Amino acid sequence: MKLLQTATQPLGEVIPKSRAASEKALQLDEGLAEAHSSLGWVKWIYYWDWAGAEVEFQRALQLNPNSSGAHGMHAEYLDSMGKFAEAGKEREIAKQLDPISPILYQNSGEHFLYTREFDKAIEQYHGALELDPTFSIAHAGLSQAYALKGQWKESMEHYEKSMVLDGDAGFAAKIKAACAKSDCRSATRVILEDRRLKRSSGRWISFAEDAYLYVMLGEKDLALMALDKAVEERDPGVTALQVDPIFDSIRSDPRFQQLVHRVGLSP
Repeated sequence: MKLLQTATQPLGEVIPKSRAASEKALQLDEGLAEAHSSLGWVKWIYYWDWAGAEVEFQRALQLNPNSSGAHGMHAEYLDSMGKFAEAGKEREIAKQLDPISPILYQNSGEHFLYTREFDKAIEQYHGALELDPTFSIAHAGLSQAYALKGQWKESMEHYEKSMVLDGDAGFAAKIKAACAKSDCRSATRVILEDRRLKRSSGRWISFAEDAYLYVMLGEKDLALMALDKAVEERDPGVTALQVDPIFDSIRSDPRFQQLVHRVGLSP
């Protein structure tokens, strides 16, 4: 799930500025591989310009075939379209170029979530933590993987760790208390309430992740309502709608298929 969980500014302000900066850099020097890959990234995750993103990624790789970042970004883009074999090849090239990058192992974990190979995903997330024990995103990935396996205790333990590493030990303690009081699956309601309060205070909070939590609670209609808001906000998480196993239980719903179409993917 491709997420920017919180932001101090609305994405509608942040992402266009990023695009403008990349385009300005390319006006000054068209041969900047990093600017092409950055432009490809925003065209993909926010503008849903799938064809335009591919052009930028290919140009970046043409200019600098030894860029692990460009190969890694291209792999994530390919994964989101279900082109898993191509994505796997790109990711292996990225790892060969930068074998000690935690984010590449994190993204490999995401790849294996999409292919429904959850144990392999867990292995990759642990690989990221071996390289950087403070890498909170890997704990968040482990939380998702264990939840998809129905292992709620392990899922919430890693969610707690991600919160502690992100500087929110107080909220992590609330999650732990909720698990002890009832069951760890019910702790997702504590998470949803915390997200609601943060959103009401003006912080940008991903509706796509809200949808994920509602799906885990079996609340289909609320999940679809959250996804509709995520699409409206151009939440980066919706670029993986077609492949994310989190949404398998609602995938056949016509409302979900309409959302997939709005993102520019084929239902």
